Amino acid sequence: MRSHPLARSLGSTGCA
Repeated sequence: MRSHPLARSLGSTGCA
């Protein structure tokens, strides 16, 4: 997950 909209919503723009 790199710079993903979903990851951004969760607050994890790394590898979580």
